[in-house]
Amino acid sequence: MLEDALKAVVSMDLDSKNAIQTLSVHKDEIRISKSELEDLIHKTVKQAVEEERKLC
Repeated sequence: MLEDALKAVVSMDLDSKNAIQTLSVHKDEIRISKSELEDLIHKTVKQAVEEERKLC
């Protein structure tokens, strides 16, 4: 499931969304590498697991 999410985000084609010409419309979209995305997901999941452990 994580692999599918990574592929979906990494393969987004901002050019077809006309994001280059209309940056104000897509201002919340940024381009990051697959490894950066994996790192963000890993850190977020790790933080969520740690928080969950504190609650138990």
